[in-house]
Amino acid sequence: MAVFPVAFTRYLMFFFPDLGWLAQVAVKTLFVALLIVTNIVGVKAAGRTNDVLTLVKLAPLVLFSVAGLSFIFSNQAVAAANYAPFAPFGFANFGSALVLIFWAYAGFEISTIPADEIKNPGSTVPKAIVLGIAIVTVFYLTTNVVLFGVRPWESLATDVAPVASATGSIFAASPLLALIAGLIVGVGALISVAGSDESGMIGTSRLAYALAVDGLFPHFLARIHPKFKTPYLAIIIQALTALVASIYGNLGSLISTSVFFMVVAYLSTSASMFWLRKKTPKPRFTIKGGSAVAVLGAVFSVYLIS
Repeated sequence: MAVFPVAFTRYLMFFFPDLGWLAQVAVKTLFVALLIVTNIVGVKAAGRTNDVLTLVKLAPLVLFSVAGLSFIFSNQAVAAANYAPFAPFGFANFGSALVLIFWAYAGFEISTIPADEIKNPGSTVPKAIVLGIAIVTVFYLTTNVVLFGVRPWESLATDVAPVASATGSIFAASPLLALIAGLIVGVGALISVAGSDESGMIGTSRLAYALAVDGLFPHFLARIHPKFKTPYLAIIIQALTALVASIYGNLGSLISTSVFFMVVAYLSTSASMFWLRKKTPKPRFTIKGGSAVAVLGAVFSVYLIS
């Protein structure tokens, strides 16, 4: 959760590059405060907010992908030069890069946590995960193919807002179009970051609540708001700790720390499936090759930890 206020502020600095440290803290605080309010009001309000943010943030990505692919086909020599060499530094840092990339895909498991507030969770949650991951994979691969095709990797390495900068490269022939498209994609990135943290907070606050109910966390985290029926103390405390981390941590260290602890949980989850299959002979959801998925998940988690 701490990564998102940092990412939001960095993309905002694409439009306001002279934001000082205090101004950045103010932006992060306001960002977190808005998320606290929507999540305390209720899971339905937070869910609807996230749905709107998701639809709005997909539109600029579609614009970027379509315009970028058109640029690549029209400027094949430029794209070919940008794609070469395929791995300029070799594969020695593949693992370190994979940690950063994996973080972008992670978070799908959070949708399982508020299952008691979802209709027909036994079928709804698995379908949402599979469909969500499929959509995310297509968008991530497409945007990255475009990103590296339209802008040299040396430039991307120093860009504060790479997608917005690449959009400017696509429409470089028309300064006005470049400005408009850059604004659309830049604002879309801000909305995307907000939507990601919105959905994340829905799940993580309920995780703290569930642990508190089971006696594994302090009991006050299980307190429910008398009007909105949400775990408001868990929401507030998690948001404030994330805010502090976002103020004092940098993007790379926050992501690396996050991934390390996530894959420890992924490893234990993958390993526990075999015991759970014996404990629950008739699961509510099955998938062909599920055992192989669990084994691969465990092996992949060990690799990421290393």
